[in-house]
Amino acid sequence: EKMEIAGEGDLKRKYEDLKKKLAGEGIFSEENKLELPELPKKIGVITSPSGAAVRDILTILKRRFPIIPVIIFPVAVQGEQAAPQIQNALKKANLRADCELLILARGGGSLEDLWAFNEEIVARAIFHSEIPIISAIGHETDVTISDFAADMRAPTPSGAAEIAVPDQQDWMKSIENISDKIITIITQQINSKSQLSDWINKRLSQSSPKMTVKRQMEKSNNLRKMLSNSILQNLAKQDKNIHQLKSNLNEVSPRLKIHVQLSRIKELDQKIVSCSDHFLEGLNNRMMLASKTLNSLSPLRTLDRGYAIARDAKTKNVIMSADTIEIENDIEVKLAKGEIKVKVIEKHSD
Repeated sequence: EKMEIAGEGDLKRKYEDLKKKLAGEGIFSEENKLELPELPKKIGVITSPSGAAVRDILTILKRRFPIIPVIIFPVAVQGEQAAPQIQNALKKANLRADCELLILARGGGSLEDLWAFNEEIVARAIFHSEIPIISAIGHETDVTISDFAADMRAPTPSGAAEIAVPDQQDWMKSIENISDKIITIITQQINSKSQLSDWINKRLSQSSPKMTVKRQMEKSNNLRKMLSNSILQNLAKQDKNIHQLKSNLNEVSPRLKIHVQLSRIKELDQKIVSCSDHFLEGLNNRMMLASKTLNSLSPLRTLDRGYAIARDAKTKNVIMSADTIEIENDIEVKLAKGEIKVKVIEKHSD
């Protein structure tokens, strides 16, 4: 006579057959897994509304990031109606399309107790879900078909909640680090631009500038002070905003406000860089104008019009009168291009 495998042995055989079948279809393939969102806007939990699993999940989510809303999709997690209800809940969650992450969970139990999560309709519903799913069925030693089909397996329902959301304290530290980096960059830019302005002022002072150049220097210093004051005021305001954000996070941890503040910090950085570039461009234009003014006043420009400068070859003094030189003296004549040496053979006084 033929002996039939019954009870738990029969369930194990069905489990292995279905696992082999679905694996052959690629339902467990890693390349088909969806990536979990870093910070989901809303989380759906598919489980029994009265079990310990849902209480553990809600407790962990509230502790780690309390502002994320959670929707409970109540289902039976044991018995004949469990698998169809789980399948329908997965379809309903996908039709609503307001959750960015789903957690499928239940507490521990025997293979028979967990059998709803080894049903083919549940595995296929998980595979076809367009929303990433974390499977958290039973204890760490319990492995179901749903665990293989899901995008991520958690050892327990509490572990699923830990995976689903980051710790808000870690996010606050990240914001503080970003703020510190922005302040450091801005301070470095201020110091760099100040050094450049000092160097420009020194070069102008060494070029014997006229009143026009002096006024340009004074205007440059004023503009630099105005820029520095404006940047410092913006930094103080931004620092105040960051402290306010931290305070708000400690109270309610508003995710949207965090993104808004980060955008404002980025926009402020861009405005500061744009303002610095505009200031340097204006300063360079004023330097070019001052340089042209100095060149127009240079005595060397007179030589370009055909004049020359005569100096005594020995004393190097500029000769202003024929009475200051003698016949046979050597003199040097500076032209617009080059210099010549001549000897006095004759002189006439006016």
